[in-house]
Amino acid sequence: QERGRSEDRFRAGITAVPAWFRFLYATVRAHLKMAGITVTELNIYPIKSCKGMSVAEACVTPTGLQFDREFMIVDAKTGWFVTQRTAPALALVQPELPSDVLGVQRPNAELDQIMRVSAPGMQTLVVPLRKQAISTAVTVKVWDYTGKGIDMGDAAADWFSKYLSKTVRLVRHTGTRTTDAKYAAGYETAFSDGFPILITSEESLEALNSMLEVPLPMNRFRPNVVVKGGAAWEEDRWETFRVERRRTLPGPMLVRALLAPIMQSFKAAVWVGRRAARALTAGKVGAGGNLDLKSVKPCSRCTMTTTCQDNGEVMGDEPLQTLAKFRSGAKLNWHPEKWSADVFFGWNVVTNNRNWDYIRVGDYLHVTSRRGVFHAG
Repeated sequence: QERGRSEDRFRAGITAVPAWFRFLYATVRAHLKMAGITVTELNIYPIKSCKGMSVAEACVTPTGLQFDREFMIVDAKTGWFVTQRTAPALALVQPELPSDVLGVQRPNAELDQIMRVSAPGMQTLVVPLRKQAISTAVTVKVWDYTGKGIDMGDAAADWFSKYLSKTVRLVRHTGTRTTDAKYAAGYETAFSDGFPILITSEESLEALNSMLEVPLPMNRFRPNVVVKGGAAWEEDRWETFRVERRRTLPGPMLVRALLAPIMQSFKAAVWVGRRAARALTAGKVGAGGNLDLKSVKPCSRCTMTTTCQDNGEVMGDEPLQTLAKFRSGAKLNWHPEKWSADVFFGWNVVTNNRNWDYIRVGDYLHVTSRRGVFHAG
C-alpha cells in the first residue's frame, strides 16, 4: 500500500513538470512583453486640423479613437473642409473635452457635457456634445468624400469665421463614412483624411531627425498612437497587430507557483500552474482585453508637417525635403506611377472593434503578421 502511494506521488510529480514549465514560460513571456514595443503616447484631435489632446487612455470605436476628428470646419458655401494647409492659424485652436467623456468604455458619457474651444485673442467657445441638441444636417466634403454633417450652430460659425477671417461653419460627423475599399474595405472613419487611426514610432522620428539640421517634435505628424521599442521604419512591415494589456500575476500566486515544486508537492504545482495559466489566457488577471488592428496604407505627408504646432507658422520645407530623399513612393517602390513624388511617415490603421475596448499608454503592441513588400492600390 505504501509502495502504491509512492508510485502515485511519483506519477503526479512527472505529470506536474510539463504543466509547471508551461506556466513558467507563460509567466516569463508575459513579463518580457513589458520590454517590447509599447504605446508611449495617445492623441485625440476633436476638431480636425486643430490642436490635439494628449490622453492616458482612449476608447476605440469603429471610427477610431473616441471623439477624434469628430468635428470639422467647412467653407460655409461649398462645404469643403478647412485645414492648416490653407489656414495654419488652426494650429493654435485648442479644443478641450471634459474628463468625464474621455477614457474607458464611456460611449454615452457625452450627454449634457460641453467642449470648450480657445484660441489667441478669442473668448472661449462652448460647444454642446449632446448630439440631439442641434440637428441641422449640411453637406460636407473631405477629398473624394461627400456626405452629411451636423451643423453646430451660428455661435460656433461666427466664432471660427471671426478667427479665420473667412465664412465657415463647424460641423459634427454623423452617419457612416467608409474607408477606401482599395486598401480597407468595410471599415469606417469620421472626418480624418481617409482612415481612422494614424500610428508612428519614436525610432522612425529619431532616424529622420538625425538627418535634419533642426530636430522636429512628433506633433508635426499629428499621430493618434505613438509606439517605442522597435527598429526605425519597422512599422512598414507590420500588417496586423494586437494591443495587449500588461498582464501580471498577483504576488502570492506567482510566489506559490514558482516555489511549489520545491516547497510543496508536485500536485500543488500542477494546481497552481494550471490556475495561473487559465487566468493569463482568459484575461482574468490584469486589466482589460486585447485590441486587434490592421495597418493598411502608409500615410503620405503634406505641407501641414511644415507648420509649427506651437506658433502656427510655416517653418520652411522640412521635413518634406528630407523625406523626399528616402521616403518617397519612387524610393520605396510604393505605387511609383501614382505616388512617385509623395513622401511617407507613419501608417494608417483600421479596426472593426465595436466593443468599446480601450487603449492605454503603456500597453504592449504585439505584431501578429508581417508583410513582405507593400503593394499599393
